[in-house]
Amino acid sequence: MSQLKKQKPEAVGWGGAVPALRMENDAPVVGPDAPTANSKMVKLDIATADWSRPTSGLRVNHFRLRVDMIIPVSADLLKLRDFAWRYTAAWCSQNPASVAAFYSENGSLRVNDDPPAVGRDAITQVAQSFMSAFPDLCVIMDDLRLRDEPEYHWTLFGTNSGAGGTGRSVRISGFEKWRIGADGLIASSQGHFDAAEYRRQLEHGV
Repeated sequence: MSQLKKQKPEAVGWGGAVPALRMENDAPVVGPDAPTANSKMVKLDIATADWSRPTSGLRVNHFRLRVDMIIPVSADLLKLRDFAWRYTAAWCSQNPASVAAFYSENGSLRVNDDPPAVGRDAITQVAQSFMSAFPDLCVIMDDLRLRDEPEYHWTLFGTNSGAGGTGRSVRISGFEKWRIGADGLIASSQGHFDAAEYRRQLEHGV
């Protein structure tokens, strides 16, 4: 039986909710009432962002909605989702090397039709370019789709207030198709987002 616990919001936010989920791998559910040996407890977090005043920048507020439920999931899926959550956090860290650390030593990251960045140093430079352009960069994970190769779906938002920036607020969604190497890290990532819409937002805002 699911049990819902609502916690008081930590901050009062404006409109325009943007959901973000975070999975925490608690101890396995055991005992006669456990439906499967691989069941885990799942925690969901919600983030809200204000898009009603794009020229004034973004303000992100967080509140927590805890849902304790028994969901049968495989250990491999939990491991990959945990990897994706930590990768998401790295993009929000303003530490570009922490993004590159999720890639194999000779891993590659390609954004749309740009030449691929190969190796951790090159991937660090790609991450740095986004973090410099958006000092308040925040990325949320929208979905992780398991097909032949995992698809990591994300939304990026921030204010283009870095050196030479337009000062406009941006909110753009896209996805990366991952190939995971034998070392458990990303061997290659092919990223896709609407480049034309991204350029429009840089000029005019959300």
